[in-house]
Amino acid sequence: MRDWPKDELLRHGRELPMAERIRRYQHNIRTIREAGCAVPTPARIDSLDPAEIEL
Repeated sequence: MRDWPKDELLRHGRELPMAERIRRYQHNIRTIREAGCAVPTPARIDSLDPAEIEL
């Protein structure tokens, strides 16, 4: 399995508004998938749906 493209991932901490956190989280999921890596579902929701991410 390939390494994550860490230099392309965006931070999405609690200090950001929810809409921006969701946008960055979706960007990170897409970037990880495009790199051929698995999204870690036990730690994070493997979804691009804002409603699921917000939960």
